[in-house]
Order: sequence, then structure tokens, then C-alpha cells
Amino acid sequence: MPGHVIITGASVGIGAALARSLASAGYSVGLIARRQALLEALASDLTRGGAKAAWAVADVADEASMRAAFESLEAELGPCEVMIANAGVLAFQRPESFDPQVAVNILRVNVEGAITAAAVALPGMLARRRGQLVVISSAAALRGLPGSYAYSASKSAVSSFFRSLAFDLADKGVAVTVVQPGFVATDMTASNTFPMPGTWQASELADVIVARVQRGGGGVLTTPWFMSFALGLSRLIPAFLFDRAARWYFRLGEKS
Repeated sequence: MPGHVIITGASVGIGAALARSLASAGYSVGLIARRQALLEALASDLTRGGAKAAWAVADVADEASMRAAFESLEAELGPCEVMIANAGVLAFQRPESFDPQVAVNILRVNVEGAITAAAVALPGMLARRRGQLVVISSAAALRGLPGSYAYSASKSAVSSFFRSLAFDLADKGVAVTVVQPGFVATDMTASNTFPMPGTWQASELADVIVARVQRGGGGVLTTPWFMSFALGLSRLIPAFLFDRAARWYFRLGEKS
């Protein structure tokens, strides 16, 4: 029977789409993000549709903030059965204008935020010997890409961290799902000028993730399949050839 799912970065994009898909599937939905007005509006929409939903404002990379939000949502909606670490930021950079603070903030939100989400949810899941951790990584975790130094690094770290964590949780009743999507149409990707083949709508990706959650979760989910195949195959290509092709591809957008 569906239980309580908490989503970080829930106010827009993939997070909001996940909230709607989970609510439609009968789950109670706890929403965490920094923008209160957007959280309130989304929670109101969900409850008007008959779902149970609550929200809490938090900075995902701040443990005290996240713990307070988590406890508030559990008090209102019950034990967290599924934690979806979705919060993330993206910024393209160039060497000529490289800002280390931008890079550090990407790592802070994308990596520390995901780890903190797992940290606050795990004690209860381990005590009940039941639960799921889902992290939204990216196909960018599979290869470094031009202009996305910190983003690619953050997603590689997140995928590796949670895939490693899955080993130690396998016999403790807690499933770990690492989601590595390709291009998804959200506010985050709206300014991309390069080609984005196989772009998914956020609602399409959300439905695929929710289906995995309903089956009990676990494993690595990379979508679309050809993105996983191409990036996996790229590991067999000499680095200098891949780097040359990647630079050409991303510069298509700069020229358009």
C-alpha cells in the first residue's frame, strides 16, 4: 500500500512532476524546497485533487534545516517510506570566467544535499527494516562534458556514493535507486543552446521513476536507453577522440 514519500527540490521541474505522479498513484507527498510560495501552491493543487500533501522549507545542504523539515513532514504525514533526493542546480562555465564559488555551490547542493537527504531518512528506515532511497543523478555522471565541470563531477559523485551505499543496505531492507536521465525539459535546461536529442518531459520521467518505486526500487535507471548505450560505449573510445567530438557537439549551440 502506498506510503509517505518525501521529495527534495520539489517546487519545480522533475521534483514537482514527481509529486504529481506520486499523488496520482496514492502516495502521501512531503515537499521540501527553498521557495515557500511555490511549495504552498503545489501542495494546494495536490490536496484539491484529493491527495495528502505537506511542505517544509529547507536548505538541503544544511543538516539542521533538513532534519527540522523532515521531522515536520513525518509528524504530519507519517513515517517516510521513500526519500527522493532530487534537489540540484546547474551552471555552465568557461575557463575565462571561471568562478570557484559557483562550482562549490553546485557541489554543495547536488552532492551534500543528496547525502543529507539520505542521512535524515536512513535511521527510521533501518529501524523499520524497510524503505527506499532514490537519488536523481544524471547521464552526465558517465562522462565529463564541456562547460559542466562541477555539474558532471557532482553527478558522478552522487551516482558513485549511492551505488556504493546500496551494497551495505542490500540486507537491511532499504533499496537504493540511482536515476541517470539524459536531457529533460525543465527550467534548468531551458537556456541550453546545443542540441538535446531524446529530450523527455519531466512528467514522462516522473512516471518511469514512480513505476520503479512501486516495484520496490533498486538499481540504476538510465534514460533514454540510447543515451545510456552511447555514453557507456564512449568509455571504449580513446579519450582524445571523445573530447574532440564533445567539444564540436557543444559548440554547435554556441554558433547557432
